Amino acid sequence: MRIAGKKLTQIVPEPARPYVRALGQELERVQERLRRARLAAQMSMSSVVEHVRGPRELGLAPNELVVVAMIRNEATHLPTFLRHYAELGARHVVLLDNGSTDETMDIAASADDVTLYKTALPYKTHELTLKHWLVSHAGVGWGLLADADELFDYPWRTRLPLARFLDYMNEHGYDAVCGQNLEMVPDAPLMSYQGVVTEDLRGTHRYYDTTDYRRIDEYWRHRNELGSPDLWSHTGGVWETFFGYTGSKLSKQPLVRPSSGLDYFPYDVHFVVRGRIADVSGVFRHYKYTGRFARHVAEELERKAYFNDAEIYDHYARVLRENPNLSFVRDTSREWTGAEALVPSGFLVASERYRALVGEADGADAGARMDASTS
Repeated sequence: MRIAGKKLTQIVPEPARPYVRALGQELERVQERLRRARLAAQMSMSSVVEHVRGPRELGLAPNELVVVAMIRNEATHLPTFLRHYAELGARHVVLLDNGSTDETMDIAASADDVTLYKTALPYKTHELTLKHWLVSHAGVGWGLLADADELFDYPWRTRLPLARFLDYMNEHGYDAVCGQNLEMVPDAPLMSYQGVVTEDLRGTHRYYDTTDYRRIDEYWRHRNELGSPDLWSHTGGVWETFFGYTGSKLSKQPLVRPSSGLDYFPYDVHFVVRGRIADVSGVFRHYKYTGRFARHVAEELERKAYFNDAEIYDHYARVLRENPNLSFVRDTSREWTGAEALVPSGFLVASERYRALVGEADGADAGARMDASTS
């Protein structure tokens, strides 16, 4: 166990150190029991999860990606989600439906390169086990655990193909990438947008604001080897500024290489332990505030499947009642141009070594274009 980068046994008085060591050993044993319990639960998954379509075994290469997600009533988000990850270069998408009553299943079942399952298990009590099982589809490749309203990106993605990005992770022994949440919003009052159907949310929700995000320390920073000391958790943002919700956790390690042996998502679905976190971070563009937002809030207040009886949805509902003209765009808002725009402020991290890789990729592309022009 570590505090501020030091072993706890280096901080406490000598007489207490044997007890601290014993406590650490007991925590290790608890983690091992949890790991074995997850494996046992995954082995019996076939009895509670129904396969709908698509391959069960993917056979990913080490530099290939599968995107996995649990979904429920995501007809608003799913077209954008599938389009984005196809453009990103993901090899496959695995979706687990959890009781959709809209067109979600039809959209998923008609998409290319998608494996679809469904389950009636309660999300509130089985989320961790189900998401562990989903990530296991990565095999020796990489798995990205996302929600249907989250689009992952990394700095200079248009200059560095996904396969080369993952090659970089493998070459340097990284087995997880940190992702920072970034709320994407429309340039219109939220309630005036309700009922509007959008084919691609990336076109209508183009704005973000990093002004109110703050760095905080969390346990994962002391339970992993960090590729950069500038990797931190974030809090604040839209949740706090507009909805008065404090204590939000807006960071996670969603991109993992499960075959590396790291302990992914041991306590929740945000963080890993015993891993090597990459020296470049990614961003999750979060498209929460769509034309279905008010309806979604009402549904989740009734269902209460999310953290702390869906407490955040109480905040949403109150603000929507009190401020029907709520609009998110301010003078400090910026229009999305790419993840690399978030690096200079420190919102995202990109080491000199990673930037050199991007430069090398540019050089290789320029050389290829030159060869083609002279052939």
